[in-house]
Amino acid sequence: MVLYFVVQAVYLAVPYWLCVWAESPDSSKDDPFFWHVLGIIVIMLLVLGLTRNMLFYQNILSASRRVHDSMLTALTRASVAWFDKNPCGDIMSRVSKDVAMTDDFLTWMATDMMQVVFITFGSIIAITVSNPIMIAIVIPMIYCLILFSKKAVGPSRKANREMLASKAPIFSQISLVRGNLFSIRAFGLTSYFKEKFEQLAVANSLSFYSHYSII
Repeated sequence: MVLYFVVQAVYLAVPYWLCVWAESPDSSKDDPFFWHVLGIIVIMLLVLGLTRNMLFYQNILSASRRVHDSMLTALTRASVAWFDKNPCGDIMSRVSKDVAMTDDFLTWMATDMMQVVFITFGSIIAITVSNPIMIAIVIPMIYCLILFSKKAVGPSRKANREMLASKAPIFSQISLVRGNLFSIRAFGLTSYFKEKFEQLAVANSLSFYSHYSII
């Protein structure tokens, strides 16, 4: 978190130094000192940004490993009655969802979110410092953003639950077909299970796109 503040401070130093350079006397604008300082700031921004992202990714991968190990430990120690109450499709959907979130989505989503948040607040601070009258515009915008976020949480959670609910029957269908493949072929039910799987896949796709359209 400290590196995010440091990187943002160095990021704001670039336009500040360009303003200092532009306001300098015409006789000193060709001074190599300005180029050297600007180059040092850019190199610092590059090195600190890479270091920040590498440390952040390392922490996320460690968290993903702990989540996977915790889920595996909990499943191996669960009682047989728990597996009787929870279908295998629900279990596989929940496990795959958590692992996919930590492995695939959390890495780039969290990084983008942190960068956008710090860049936005840094830009707001820079604008309000240079032109204090902008505070009258920034405060209503922040209020509207918070209000919109609160309104979008409910539909987003509902769409997410529908997506997970439509995903569980797909895993149950795969498990059922895999365990009874010879019987399905013997009784000529291949087309029936194929059509049923396509219907489940279409329902899951609709809920998936509904969820991410809200996000």
